[in-house]
Amino acid sequence: MVGGSAHVATGVIPDVIGMTERDAFRSLSDAGRWPYVARSVPSATVPPDHIVTVSPKPGTELPLNEIIDVVISNGPVQTG
Repeated sequence: MVGGSAHVATGVIPDVIGMTERDAFRSLSDAGRWPYVARSVPSATVPPDHIVTVSPKPGTELPLNEIIDVVISNGPVQTG
């Protein structure tokens, strides 16, 4: 585009923290089609397959070409 920049659609990141992985990705898809990176971490407080956190934080307006970082619980650390 000459003399300006192309318009990039935006969306507001929904609060998916604590949701199941399936419900969270459905909610994110309904709110916008962001690319994302998902990773799993151990958590003693968040059940397995539930969302621990997302970045940027929920409520943030974000261009749909920006990447969201989604952290999913894989349950408590297994010992012994």
